[in-house]
Parts: sequence; structure tokens; C-alpha cells
Amino acid sequence: MSSAVNLKNIAEKLIEHGIRVEHVKDSFRGVAEVFVVDSLKHSERKFQGHNEARLFGHYETRDVEIEGSYYYVSTRQPKVNLIFYLLEPESDDGFVNWNFFDDFLIREINENGTAIFPVFKIF
Repeated sequence: MSSAVNLKNIAEKLIEHGIRVEHVKDSFRGVAEVFVVDSLKHSERKFQGHNEARLFGHYETRDVEIEGSYYYVSTRQPKVNLIFYLLEPESDDGFVNWNFFDDFLIREINENGTAIFPVFKIF
């Protein structure tokens, strides 16, 4: 996951779901699959106290560099399906849907026209 946004609350929520999360304090440089967000849409009506969010965009393979610390979630653990369900940018009931990334994404889209979703798939 990218360090461009404070993801501590997301890491804590993953841990609450029984998912192992590693806090890495080194920088990272490598190739990753990233989701480029073209737009963020919210439902007009509230559902369980929030307006559900949906991202539109596309995947790209890019060279990435993460300065300083970040969170690493290995898919080599029993709840791998839940990891993808919660962190995938286009999941219908994941953390995007429940507005965990809204502040970051709205700021990035407003400033740059697009945003790089701050969860990277590293192969």
C-alpha cells in the first residue's frame, strides 16, 4: 500500500478482520499493478449512514517507489479472499464502498484530475 495517504485506519480494520498486516519502515521500489482512478461517484441516498462510493478507472503496470514506511499485506494467508474483497478498488462492499479512501481520493482527483489508488499489487 502506498504511503501517500495515512492508511493506519485501514490497516487496523484489516487486523480486526483477522488479516495479518506488516508495517514496513523501509522504502520500496519495484513494479506493481496500480488502479488509476478517473472518477469517484457516491450514491445519492444514504445506506446505513453513508453514501456508498464507486470508483471508475483502469489498471496499469507501473514502476513505483514508496518513500518511507508503508503497510504490506501478503496474500499468503488464510483469508486471501477477504483481503481482495476489502481492498479491491472496484469491490461492491469493500473499503472504497464504505468511504475509507474518500478524503485521499477526492483531494487527489481535485488536484490532479486522476488519482492512483493507494493499494498496489506487487508480483
